[in-house]
Amino acid sequence: MITLRPYQAQSVDAVFDYWKSGGGSPVVDLATGLGKSLVTAEICRRALEVSPDMRIMMLVHIRELVKQNYQQMLKVWPEAPVGIYSAGLSKRDVHHKIIFASIQSVYSKPDVFAPRHLVVIDEAHLVPKADGKVEGMYNQFLQGLRAAYPGVRLCGLTATPFRMDSGALVGGEGGLFDKTVYDYGIGPATDDGWLCPLTARLGDVEIDVQSVARRGGEFVAAALQHAANATDVVDAACRDMIRRGAERRSWLAFCTGVDHAENVTACLRAKGISAATVTGKTKKADRDKIIEDFKAGKIRCLSNANVLTTGFDAPNVDMIAMLRPTLSTGLYVQMMGRGTRVDGVNLQVIAEATDRVAAIAVSRKPNCLVLDYAGNVRRHGPVDAVQAEISEKRAAGEEEIDGKVEADSVEAKVCPECEALVAANARRCRECGFEFGEPKHDDRPEDVAILSRELEDIWLPVRSWAAYAWYKGGDTSTTPTLRVDHLAGVQTLAEFIPFEHLRAFTMAEKWWRQHGGQMPPPTTVAEAHSRFSEVSHPSEITVKREGKFTKIWKRRFVEVGAVS
Repeated sequence: MITLRPYQAQSVDAVFDYWKSGGGSPVVDLATGLGKSLVTAEICRRALEVSPDMRIMMLVHIRELVKQNYQQMLKVWPEAPVGIYSAGLSKRDVHHKIIFASIQSVYSKPDVFAPRHLVVIDEAHLVPKADGKVEGMYNQFLQGLRAAYPGVRLCGLTATPFRMDSGALVGGEGGLFDKTVYDYGIGPATDDGWLCPLTARLGDVEIDVQSVARRGGEFVAAALQHAANATDVVDAACRDMIRRGAERRSWLAFCTGVDHAENVTACLRAKGISAATVTGKTKKADRDKIIEDFKAGKIRCLSNANVLTTGFDAPNVDMIAMLRPTLSTGLYVQMMGRGTRVDGVNLQVIAEATDRVAAIAVSRKPNCLVLDYAGNVRRHGPVDAVQAEISEKRAAGEEEIDGKVEADSVEAKVCPECEALVAANARRCRECGFEFGEPKHDDRPEDVAILSRELEDIWLPVRSWAAYAWYKGGDTSTTPTLRVDHLAGVQTLAEFIPFEHLRAFTMAEKWWRQHGGQMPPPTTVAEAHSRFSEVSHPSEITVKREGKFTKIWKRRFVEVGAVS
């Protein structure tokens, strides 16, 4: 039995409710990292439950997604009657009730699979419009299926509800999909603790695209690569990546072309960073090995050109280097989505949104750092606002939405302490706590934030605490420290109070006083432990990740209404 998260179940219900009401071809819009493969599996399972003789095609554009979605379906539905047709995977099943296929392998042979009653398309934003002619592989295949069974229905899943090159995915002349029946974007999903937050920094260098020609709503590829691939630009960007990514484990660099990606890799290697490149020219076996090593942590930076923008599932990515300027809002959102997957937290066992957010905040990947060398954040606006604007236009009944629309920018400023991009009206930096004070009338925003709203402090309720003597490395001959464990949310968070470390005793005294202890404070760990009943644990705390460790940043005492 497939176990779905609440939003996944709601999206499946929305699809079937639409069909029950007589609707035709719906779209489910779920941000990258929210588990569209599970939604696909449940749509197929429920469709066969309703109509056991139904024949289904599940189409994607790359073999990696065929394999990924197939494996996910068998994981949650082991008895699924599913097969694979993909030349890249050397599989050519045709008779199963459900066939997962790459469109490149099947587009010219629809008669082999007909009849099919339902076609589910992942990454549906890649399906071009049909304007009465056979245009593109998807449309050619679907036209062939309709010749055998005119009533075939479509269902699309996407993280970007607009095509990369031709406007709205839903509605309009030549559109294959009728209605977006469910959408759940990056902003709400991050707030609800299903995605890892993004945090952005301006790069020390920005690729100059003023003289780069444009064609068909995008930068001309050769000219763009020439601008981005200048030696001084590559070198400055790599130096900046190394400086800012010192405590980041897995870097993903989006580049403008093969030469650019290879030069970025070579520059990083020359500076001592393990790096590799994957492009459309990389041999299949080599590409698989490089990606496997990257996911295993053997490669720190993976640069790519045009291959990892969709269908790349690597939760370990905790830093993205945007070295590819783009005019495509869809491509911008897809690139950012590579960093939103949660790493090292089992969200399935955490029921409350606040607890999920808290668990992510203290995990090995509390956020994903975005370094923008391409001007994309300023060009397109906050990544969550792009989706929000489209939802608003859809609600207003505007069917045709320009795929290149630039969302209203949410102005921001750069924190002078940590260089984070924060909302222009923020009084405090969410990253380091710097207080901006009152804004001046002549203050000008320096850029736009990666997320449109300022993130608020996440206060975790402290349910209980305990204290005991702690010795470094378990060596009792060393000077002890008082370890205080806070059960907060679903985590146990420790802090260490140095009562017997002379240089740090002032900090221990401050801690004791802050928690209501009687004066004078203890001078030994044994005395502090014996007098521990004098102090009260905070009712709530906020935490901050610093390298490998989690630090209690602020604490709130309800009984005195104090925050410190």
